[in-house]
Amino acid sequence: GRRSHDKADEAYRRAEKRAKGSLKIDTWIQHCRNRLVADDAPGARAVLDRALQSNDDRVALTSRFGVLEFQVGAKERGRTTFDALLADHAKRLDVWQLYLAQLIKAKEPVDVVRAVYRRLAAAPLPPKAMKTALRRFVEFEQEHGDETSQADVRRLAQNYVTAKLGEEPGAASSS
Repeated sequence: GRRSHDKADEAYRRAEKRAKGSLKIDTWIQHCRNRLVADDAPGARAVLDRALQSNDDRVALTSRFGVLEFQVGAKERGRTTFDALLADHAKRLDVWQLYLAQLIKAKEPVDVVRAVYRRLAAAPLPPKAMKTALRRFVEFEQEHGDETSQADVRRLAQNYVTAKLGEEPGAASSS
């Protein structure tokens, strides 16, 4: 119960002090999990804030925290965490994919997942990453969409390819 969470919290704080804050990401995430399981979202957020101050890999830490929110916290806070992270790191396909995987695993409504895929399709990704993203969007629509939604995604992909071809140096100009 409550006492075991408090005891664990105490142990994490001692470890934090001993390591002068530079704990491994896994330890920080376990501490956050402990707070979320104890139904202490503000406490978990405070732990994350301390972790972010002492850790270089902010993206990994924040995305793992977002996953935790989906698993043991609140899906809404998980979405908020990923949305904020992607606002600053729109080129990180790995973060987009992790977010989408969590949404699908959490059985979020298709239109919610589709909206995130559409944001991803508009993100400033390199061509190879965009190809992967669009392929996965097509696969998602084949599984969850209808003919119309599948055609929309194919059109989106075609527009992307056309726009990219137009950007290439030496591309034929129509003047």
